[in-house]
Amino acid sequence: GLYEYLLLFQNPLFSNQSSYTVFAHLFRRTIALSSGDHQLLINWFARTDPERLRQLVKRILQFITIREFPPANGHKLPSISKSRWWIPSATRLLALV
Repeated sequence: GLYEYLLLFQNPLFSNQSSYTVFAHLFRRTIALSSGDHQLLINWFARTDPERLRQLVKRILQFITIREFPPANGHKLPSISKSRWWIPSATRLLALV
């Protein structure tokens, strides 16, 4: 259910570049949910501890930054042609948060 999405988003493992492919797919699945489910997630985010919410926003912004400007010594990310949808998905999720 939706509660699992909320738990997954708070998982600190998604701070690691090696998990970004999974994180991106979590974004994609979340934005594909119905508007009613989005409203429920928004309500849950509104009740989330502010520090946890800050961590989530920071994690998503870090994801966007690293996808846009991958570090030379970082984990190899999929080519931009295969992951072009990552940043739009992440920004749409930020709109829900």
